[in-house]
Parts: sequence; structure tokens; C-alpha cells
Amino acid sequence: MKLLKKSYNIALLLLLFTSYISAQTLSTSSKKATAYYASARNSLSANEAIGFAKKAIEEDKTFTEAYWFLATQYFEQKKQLEQIATLKDAIQNTSYKINETRYRLAKAYYETGEYENAINTLSKISDEYSQQKISSLLRKNEVALKLKNNPVPFDPQNLEAINTPYDDYWPNISLNGKVFSTTVLIADKNKSNLEWNEDIYWSFRDETGEWKKSESIGMPTNTEENEGSQNFSIDGKYMFFVACDKPDTRGGCDIYYCVHDGNNWSLPINPGEPLNSRHWETNPCLSADGKELFFSSNRPGGKGKKDIWECVVTKMPDGTLRFSNPINLSDSINTPDDEFSPFFHQDGSTLYFASNGHEGLGGFDIFYSKRNKDYVWSKPKNIGYPINTHKDEYGFIVSQNGENAYFSSDILAENEKDIYEINLYQAARPTAMSYFAGIVYERTEKTPIETEIEISNLSTNSTLIYNSDWNGTFATYLPANQEYAINVHKKGFLFYSNNITPSALLDNKVIIELDRIQVGQSLILNNISFETDSYKLLSKSTPELDYIYRFLTHQPEVNIEIIGHTDNVGTYEHNITLSQNRANEVAKYLINRGINKNRITCIGLGEALPIASNDTEEGRAKNRRTELKIKSLE
Repeated sequence: MKLLKKSYNIALLLLLFTSYISAQTLSTSSKKATAYYASARNSLSANEAIGFAKKAIEEDKTFTEAYWFLATQYFEQKKQLEQIATLKDAIQNTSYKINETRYRLAKAYYETGEYENAINTLSKISDEYSQQKISSLLRKNEVALKLKNNPVPFDPQNLEAINTPYDDYWPNISLNGKVFSTTVLIADKNKSNLEWNEDIYWSFRDETGEWKKSESIGMPTNTEENEGSQNFSIDGKYMFFVACDKPDTRGGCDIYYCVHDGNNWSLPINPGEPLNSRHWETNPCLSADGKELFFSSNRPGGKGKKDIWECVVTKMPDGTLRFSNPINLSDSINTPDDEFSPFFHQDGSTLYFASNGHEGLGGFDIFYSKRNKDYVWSKPKNIGYPINTHKDEYGFIVSQNGENAYFSSDILAENEKDIYEINLYQAARPTAMSYFAGIVYERTEKTPIETEIEISNLSTNSTLIYNSDWNGTFATYLPANQEYAINVHKKGFLFYSNNITPSALLDNKVIIELDRIQVGQSLILNNISFETDSYKLLSKSTPELDYIYRFLTHQPEVNIEIIGHTDNVGTYEHNITLSQNRANEVAKYLINRGINKNRITCIGLGEALPIASNDTEEGRAKNRRTELKIKSLE
């Protein structure tokens, strides 16, 4: 019964549509051409529509609307060469609305990357045509031609181990650089071959640095429905992804996350509102510090169709996440058209995204913008040709050191999307970052402990505070090729002090052991430095000195001794005096900050207790040190 009613409705619509076509003022007086044109417009099959449109043109070669319709059909089937040929035939054979036909041809040239032909075609349009439309399209072609004539370095390498026999896209590399994940469009074996399913796949680096063969992440994340556009937290404990049409979705597609307990992923969690809405959310990207989530949505309140949004992320005691009300990323990033596919680099400043609203080469292009310390975004820059083309580019990510970028393309491999790697040219790179991670243990029992970790840049004296997790682990990103001080503290323990050199950052993971506070314990203050042969403190010592001050403030029962040491260069008497003055200077700083002077004693031992050979500069540097010792507990 429903089928008969549906057929009747379709027949009625076709009859009404034919009457509408007949009532239109067309450029042909041929009834046969008009009938074929009406049949073409009424066709439910694209091939039939093309066939009828061709017959309409055969009946009347001056039938402008038939040419337009045929060109549109070719465009929708991605047959751009046939589209252009049809519009060129229309210009040659017709005069009716010739300026509109030329404009359509210029637009087709633009959409196929033939920018010079588009500009030449636009120049032939007479003044009575819309100058606003001409100026807009002319500007697009001039910008695109300039980009194309100034190509950027481009050396794409197919990631064969990552790619599958199917379409691979939405690449994502974990923040420690050891896990590479993709979204794969695969045939569903339980359904017709005409039906497809998106799943998340991943690959791991082996000991040699090569990627292993990509495989499905499995259930419960992957299901018979669509899952993809995945993103991982810095510690690998959280995975964000997009799923569509699940029973608990608020809209067509929602953002979900899973939590890893060290062995398995949890069931997918839909955080609901305000992150998700009854509209469309996709492309989640978590910042390296885990405090911001960027994503794309067509929810109301934006600047255009799809916009990039951001919300603050809060980790709850039970490991679940809470999300603030999303904020639109501003006019600098979003346009009246579409922006999506955000990738926020680990440098905490550089955003890469796809847009068809900013000036580019046509379709969706990759752009990048920098956020300053006042959270203001710079004007986006087109990443350039041939990374961008007249086709759609999106899903662009960049490695932690900024040297390599990854993206999906169907241009480089015919009829399939594959993931490629390029060496990103210098101007488009973010600040190079190094992954730094570790685990904190209690020394005696070797049990992991939660602690506060303070990392200070010794060049800028800027300090960031982190916390190790319940299992003692921590992970962060630090600007590469710089020197840092690290201090780790937990009440009741002697704090840990060390220096992080650029080479140490490359080692990635450190093991830190804390001792419970006992009288007689000591540690070397690795980040206390003086001018050569002087007791004047260098400015890079400030973070360490302030850390000692807080240590003493939080544990008022602790009394300390500051011990100065030197190498063997110079006389014994000179070194004794120098080491004593250096110890005194450290004490003076702490007393000036408010520590009771009775809690600190100082001694200079000169060269008496070397910890390395004085025969090398490296050994002498180790011997020139300042030491803190627990004197008493009162």
C-alpha cells in the first residue's frame, strides 16, 4: 500500500515539474528539445539525465539551458573535462545569456585549477554582467595563480605500512610519536559490497623506528556503525573519536572518548552537552596539556556553516572528563563558509585547519595560524601549492619537532586515498618540541607515587607545574634545544633536583626516585650556578632557589646545611673562601625570602670532596657544585 502511494506521488511531482518547465521562458522554440530537456530534469538517473540533455542539444544546438544542465551533471559526476567542453560548445553555438555561460566556464576552470584560462574567460564578459560576481571570482583566481606560481617544497612519501587496500584518511600520530592511527573506509563483510563502514586502525613503531602493519583497533571502539577522526592524549590514556547514529548520540555525529586502564579501552563515553549538541560535531583535537579540546561543529552561534570551536577540559577524580561551554574560535579563523579538521600542535600556539572560506586554490585548503600569549589568533596563511590543490585537502597533522607533516590524498594515488608524509618547509613549521616523560618512585619500596613536578626554562625563567598520575607517570612537551631545571616534590620526601639538557630530552623517559626525609640526607642542587670564579648567582639559578624556599616553607620542621664545593683550580685557601661565599649567597637568598636564618647553616669545603676527576673539564664541572643536606628535624 505504501509503495503504491509513493509511486503515485512521484508521478504527480513529475507531471507538475513538466508543467513548470513548459511554463518557463527557455532559449529554444523547439518542442522536441523542450521535451527532452524536461525529461532530463525529471530523470532519477544521472546517466539518463545526461542522455536526454544531449538529445535536447541535438534538436537545438542553440539551447543554452540544456548546455548548462549537461555541464552541471558532468560536474556532479566529477567529469570536469566534459563539463568544460560542454560550456565551450555553448559559447561557440549560442548567444543567449552568453555572459552567464562565460562565467560558468570561468568557474569550471577555477575548480579544475586552470586559473589562467579562468582569468582570460572572465576578461571577455561584458560590463552589463554582475561586476561583483566577476570581481570575486577574479580575485580567487589571481590568488590561486600566485600560489601556484610560487610552489613550496613538496616530497610526498607513501606510508605503505600505514595504508590499507581501502581508503585511508584522518591521520593522527600519538604525542609520543610511537602510535599512528587512521580512519579506514572498509567493506562491511556482513552487508552488501555496496555498503561501507568507517573504522579506526592503528600502527606501532618497532625497535628500529619503522611502522608495523596497520590493524583495526577492535571492539568496543569499532562497531558496525561509523567511527573515525581519532585523537589521543599525550599519555595515551584518552582517545577521542567521532561516531554517528549511535543510540546515545545527541545529533547525527557526536564526539566520544575512551579511557585506557593500562590493558584495555573502556566502553565509549558520550560526554553529552555542552560538548555535543543536536547538531553535528566532529574532528576532536586535544591540546598537549590536556586542557583544551578543539573541534568542528555546525551548531548555532557560529560565524558560518561549519566552524572550529574550543572548550576547556577538566579531569575528574574518577578519570572521566568534563567540558566547558564551547567558545567559537573567532573571526580570525572562522568564515561564513566551512572550517573543520583542526590540528593544534604541541607547541601550544600553532593551529592547522581546513577551510573553503579563506583565499586558496579552490575546494578545501590547509591553513595555519599562530596564537599569541594573549590568546589572539594571527591571520591564517595558506600552506601553499602543491600541498594544496584545486581539490579538497584536509586532515593535516605535524610531528612534534615540526619537521614532518602527514595528510591524506587521492591525487597522488589514482582512485584511492592514502596517507603521505612530507618534510614540512621551514616557514610553515611550528616551534620544535621534545616529548619528555617519566615515572616517580619511592626509593625504598619502589612504589609509584603522585607528586608535583616543576619544570623551569633556564633561559626564560618561566615555570610550568605538572602532577604525576596515581601510577607515578607524567608526560609533557618542552620547546626543543633548550635547557631546563626539573624539581619533584612530595610532602615528607626530600625533593629531587636535576638539569634537563637538549640531549636528555631526546631520551624521552626518566626514572625519578624520592627519599623520605631523614637527618643526614643530601642532594646536589644541579641548577644553582655562579659566575666564573665568583659567588655571584646567575639568573638561571632563580627557579631552583625559589623551589628550595617553597620546600622549607611547606616543611617547617626541616633545618638544612648548604655546602659549597669547587674544583682544584686555584689555591686551596682561595677555593675554601669561594665555596664558603657561594654557600652563604644561597642562604642569603633564602633568608631574604623569609626563611628563618636559624634554620640554615653554611660551610665551604673547597676542593676537599671531589665526586669526579679534576683532570677533565667535564669532571671539574661536576665538582663545582652546591649541596643541600638535612641537618635536623625539629
